[in-house]
Amino acid sequence: MGGKRILQKTYLAGERIDFNLSDQVSGMYLVNVRAENQVYVRKLILNKE
Repeated sequence: MGGKRILQKTYLAGERIDFNLSDQVSGMYLVNVRAENQVYVRKLILNKE
């Protein structure tokens, strides 16, 4: 699987995580969240039909 970083943001503790992918194409994206010395990876499917 190849890919590139399309967005990187920093949030404050307790802040709602919100991002806009409206300018991206449909497909599978991996969302990485680093919090309290842990890394969480989730798959996000964007379907713009």
